[in-house]
Amino acid sequence: MGGRFMVGWASERTRHLHPVLSCCLVMQAVGIGSLACFSFLSFWAVGVFAFFFGLGYGGLVVLWPLVVGHDFGLRAFGAIAGSLGTVSASLGGAVGPVMVGAIFDHTGSYFWAFVVCTILLLLGAYAALMAPELNTVRPGLTSGQAVGSERATVRGRSADTSA
Repeated sequence: MGGRFMVGWASERTRHLHPVLSCCLVMQAVGIGSLACFSFLSFWAVGVFAFFFGLGYGGLVVLWPLVVGHDFGLRAFGAIAGSLGTVSASLGGAVGPVMVGAIFDHTGSYFWAFVVCTILLLLGAYAALMAPELNTVRPGLTSGQAVGSERATVRGRSADTSA
């Protein structure tokens, strides 16, 4: 819940969402990495994991719809958000536990599974940080323009699609 409030507050005050997204992914990586670095059942490892992973994940819950709407526009939001949600939840939910179980079966430990998850999160954070800002100005941050309105190009000229 703290991540939702913090990232929600930060997202309203910044024009660039990708660094905030990257920060959320790094927080999750720190949380999972703490499980790899410390003893798995250590009180401190679980505490660090819960704090950082919770902040990062809570932030992502708020942030991903904003990034999709900001980068791809509101007309494409439903299709993109639905596809991302379905694919990531279904594929990640199906493949993730099987892969972690296979790593545990092969090594006898969850250490390498945590390392792989940490690396994947850091790669995602890097990709989010390097992604270009497709819309230079967020609609809610400009004066005189309604939140959610967007500009589209129609046959070489700009047209307001909010009407």
